[in-house]
Amino acid sequence: MSGYGGIRMKRFGTRLAVLAAAGFLALWPSTAATAAMTIDINPGNVPTTAAGFKNKKCDPNQGGGPIDGKDIWVFVLPGNHNTTGDFISVTADFGVNGSVTITAAGDPDNFDNGGPSTSKAWIVTDAGWTMEGATAEISGTADKFNLTHTCPEGGVPSTGPSARPSGPAATGGGGGSTNGGMALGIGALAVAGVSGLGLALVRSRRRAA
Repeated sequence: MSGYGGIRMKRFGTRLAVLAAAGFLALWPSTAATAAMTIDINPGNVPTTAAGFKNKKCDPNQGGGPIDGKDIWVFVLPGNHNTTGDFISVTADFGVNGSVTITAAGDPDNFDNGGPSTSKAWIVTDAGWTMEGATAEISGTADKFNLTHTCPEGGVPSTGPSARPSGPAATGGGGGSTNGGMALGIGALAVAGVSGLGLALVRSRRRAA
């Protein structure tokens, strides 16, 4: 009986080992998919200052601003959120001013994560700094991330309606209104016609006399 019992225990232990291995293999792809990866910023976005960047916007949901003496840099992880995932951390290199790192765990107010829209993160620095490069840790897969817009210290310059030119309207060459000139011309022709008719009547009476 002891020999038979030993065999049964060995078989039971082998089955447990197989089940444990199968469970590990089933979970492994999920674990690998959520492993963090490090990517670089789009090289076409740097180097730049916040004031010199082509896209400027001060969004209350993305760092707010404008802030006196500060620049705000907003990053986006483009693509489908189900694939690209979220920002875990962002490190921006500002040359002689050093680097600035934010993390979703330590600076949650600097991140817009969780989907379904693309993940975003923002860094606030002293005004006038030049960003020379940046890297990010992400939870998904992507080949790069972008600097989507900045909010420089002075805000975004407004483009108001263009001012109308002062002074009288130009005449000739298609500029200005010509209605007044036409009216004056017609009036002059009418006066000339009446004057001519009067002179003709006077001459006719003189000849008859």
